[in-house]
Amino acid sequence: MFRLKLKLFVCTLCSALLLVACSPPLQSAVFRGDLQHSGLYATSPLTKFHSVMWKFKASGAVKSSPVLANGLVYFGSDDGSLYAIDQENGELEWQFKTAKKITSTPAVDQGVLYFVAGDGHLYALDALDGSQKWAFATGAEGDWDQWDLFQSSPEVANGKVYFGSGDGSVYALDALTGKLAWRYNTLEDSQAASPFWPVHSSPAVVDGVVYVGGYCGDFYALDALSGKLEWKYATGRPVQSSALVDGGLVYFGGRDAVLHAVDAKTGVETWAYHSPEASWMPSSPAIWDGTLFVGSSNAYTFYAINALTGEIRWKVTSPGRSFSSPAVAGGVVYYGDATGQGAGVGHLYALDALTGNQLWSYDVPADVFSSPVVLNGVVYFTSTDGSLYALK
Repeated sequence: MFRLKLKLFVCTLCSALLLVACSPPLQSAVFRGDLQHSGLYATSPLTKFHSVMWKFKASGAVKSSPVLANGLVYFGSDDGSLYAIDQENGELEWQFKTAKKITSTPAVDQGVLYFVAGDGHLYALDALDGSQKWAFATGAEGDWDQWDLFQSSPEVANGKVYFGSGDGSVYALDALTGKLAWRYNTLEDSQAASPFWPVHSSPAVVDGVVYVGGYCGDFYALDALSGKLEWKYATGRPVQSSALVDGGLVYFGGRDAVLHAVDAKTGVETWAYHSPEASWMPSSPAIWDGTLFVGSSNAYTFYAINALTGEIRWKVTSPGRSFSSPAVAGGVVYYGDATGQGAGVGHLYALDALTGNQLWSYDVPADVFSSPVVLNGVVYFTSTDGSLYALK
């Protein structure tokens, strides 16, 4: 904390003296790397594992995925805290405490950090020192069932913060003030039996449209300015996966054991890959060089699929379920697995994106539900052992 305050003091002094050299501009970061949720990181890959650069231990299990900005790594924990960790040495910079667990992945934009907490609030914090700017209360949050692992991760675009909530709604707030811009209630026109189906999928915001799925079994395209429904696509089962938008198509999976590809403008199905093992598709897909990468749960299988046709290019099996959403950097795809919710052994895998051949793996004494992030040959990920890892 002292070091950050010193940085801010030096930066202010620089401005006062009209010096050219000052601190770099504040960076932005979101779940899956960008607003379209590509999972693609334009950086050098880690093709061979050498060592653990550092490990930070939180006081609770971690399912939230890390994001990197401003020299810090941000993530939430089941202990109710949002952590900011020094990217170089793994030391705690600041910690913000809420009443309930945080499985949302934070978003950072214009020096502000946003995240959803289990107490039903979306919080906006100063990204450098963790001080609260504002908080917005939604309806009830919490888990829907034991495999409802993640809260919705916010997206920031057009001066608004977009996110889903446990009250079944998609929200758009003014990013500066937290004032409600619009709310879309997915339950108003849903055929779902329960009035409490949450929206824990994370929205993708592309070309003025918000794409998001709900536990009610429907997938939605909403106008980003007004919240008006553009189209709706029915799957019949809960949609846990967050959408990837690329090349005019929207890709997402769900508990219907299908990876869907639908037209981004019309919502008409282009193709659908049905898991031959009838396995859930809770993982959010990544894309690289015309190939989708996505994991499954009870099939213990990770797939590479042709993005245009839905045909399998390769698939590999692992000991655990793949709720982790993959990341791709430099032709290497990274993902985690989980052998027993909270109490098993997890792994982080690095595969050749063209062939599926394993380049290396790293074992941790608990599950890996989070999505890895890659930067400059270092892979960052979290585990339910409560740790944030940096591998090099």
